[in-house]
Amino acid sequence: MQTILVAYDIPDDDRRQKIAGLLEDYGIRLQKSLFACRLFPSARESLMLALEQIMDPEADSVRLYPFCERCWKRRIVWGKKSVLEECGPVLFL
Repeated sequence: MQTILVAYDIPDDDRRQKIAGLLEDYGIRLQKSLFACRLFPSARESLMLALEQIMDPEADSVRLYPFCERCWKRRIVWGKKSVLEECGPVLFL
């Protein structure tokens, strides 16, 4: 399992809502267009395929930033913590 940050910039409201809805099935929203997902490789591939079907590569930007477990554990969080920071490892399918 690996933690992946997914950031997006989608100018179209309909596609942006679809992307956000999809990402809510895979992870936790950290900010308006930023999600943290803890995924097995097969779930990551499924997410990538679903994102590819929704987005317009000419207009949209979706970025996945993987973190190793050691790096993720070394993160620093200030302020209000989300469920992901409070409960440790989480499995999202």
